[in-house]
Amino acid sequence: MKVVKKAVICGGHLTPAIAVMECLLADGWQLHYFGRLYSLSGEKIPSLESVTVSKYQAQFIPFSAGKLPRHFTWRILPELLKIPIGFLTALIQLNKIRPGIIISFGGFLALPVSYAGKILGIPVVTHEQTAVMGLANRLIGRFARLTYLSYEATGKVPASAKVKVTGMPMRSSIVAANNTKFNRESLPMLFITGGSQGSHSINRLIYPIIRLLLNDFRIILQCGESNEGQDFRLLVKLKNSLPAKISSRFRIVKTIDIDETGSIFRDAAVVVGRSGANTVAELCYFRKKAVLIPLPWSAEMEQRENARFLEKAGMAIVLDQNKATPESLKAAIYRAAKSHLPEYSENSLQLKFDPCAKKLVNILGQILN
Repeated sequence: MKVVKKAVICGGHLTPAIAVMECLLADGWQLHYFGRLYSLSGEKIPSLESVTVSKYQAQFIPFSAGKLPRHFTWRILPELLKIPIGFLTALIQLNKIRPGIIISFGGFLALPVSYAGKILGIPVVTHEQTAVMGLANRLIGRFARLTYLSYEATGKVPASAKVKVTGMPMRSSIVAANNTKFNRESLPMLFITGGSQGSHSINRLIYPIIRLLLNDFRIILQCGESNEGQDFRLLVKLKNSLPAKISSRFRIVKTIDIDETGSIFRDAAVVVGRSGANTVAELCYFRKKAVLIPLPWSAEMEQRENARFLEKAGMAIVLDQNKATPESLKAAIYRAAKSHLPEYSENSLQLKFDPCAKKLVNILGQILN
């Protein structure tokens, strides 16, 4: 009788998790994904993970947990109360599922699931996507069977952690991506993204200069549901007011289908966006020029460090959100478009790639055997 291999996947970064899911599902694994049901607290907008995971043969388990407080604010008590609740929920769910392994991708959701797994005797592995290990992974890494790394010289790795550099898992749709079919004019394509949830700050900066940019670029703008959807409505109104030829160069979407991301990155001449781990990896993988506006309040200034990493490599112009203006953003976009990328290799960047997550999954099999 064939033994069904079961795994629980949890954590902050969806894109590499999907790459691993695709590889495991192809090998006949039964998967359970612990994630947020809604993207923002207090709003009923389905999260990207709940929408995306439902497309695969994997069970999505709605899960919430408190964030470890870094500063004292009025939110500290509700967040602290969520931590034991999340842990107990994870304990109950894992006891029902009884997976052979837990695969964490860091972040506050992975912490209670990983600790509950440790208590139940379930092996835990975790993957770090950034150049500096986050707090959750530093804690999980102390007892995980293995911590996978994306960078050769990842910072803040616990001395007791068992590590292996396998690289950033890249989805099959990224590896096999062709250029997008959006408006095949000879103009270069500008991709503007605020990340999976969009960014009101980026939308606000780009809105006044869109008409001008459309003279020289085709534009795909992923605006999200930010500002209660008002940004999307304003942008659609602007698009509809443009002459037909100019309007055809402008595509507005709330979210980008995860399978289309690779095609858009491959076609883009310049990318404007945040500097999260996935964006940085995709920029490096496709060797694209970027204008980056790091999220000011990202954990441990992660996005600022990511942006500096690309800036030092000569791949990005970095703007401070608190100082950026529409004019400075416009100038940065044109400067990036005219610049030439330096010659570099995967080794010189120290960021490794794991196409279709094959390295990670192969080592996973060795851990379980």
